[in-house]
Parts: sequence; C-alpha cells; structure tokens
Amino acid sequence: MRVDLYDGNWLVEIDGYEYMIIGNKDDGYEVIKSDNDNILYYSSNDFEECLVWCYNS
Repeated sequence: MRVDLYDGNWLVEIDGYEYMIIGNKDDGYEVIKSDNDNILYYSSNDFEECLVWCYNS
C-alpha cells in the first residue's frame, strides 16, 4: 500500500489499483476507484474508513 498527496488529494495505490481520495474532514471524503470500464465510489467522513474501503475493495 502506498499513499501520496497528489495535487491536493490523496492517491492510494494497492496491488496495482489506484484510488483517489478527495475532500477533507469538515466536508467528508469521496473515494474514486477506476477499474477498467467501471468507476466505483465510496464516501465517508472518516479518512481511515476510506483507506479500509480501498484495501478491501
């Protein structure tokens, strides 16, 4: 798992998949995963919960 700050958003890389976490603790976070032709979304007010979703998806 690698987490980098990229252009003001968090870029998470797990097993070759990339996830973008957008937002902040006040407004909440949105996770975007591009998986070939599918785009998956997840939202939460907890950053760590977003990371867990990335790891489990």
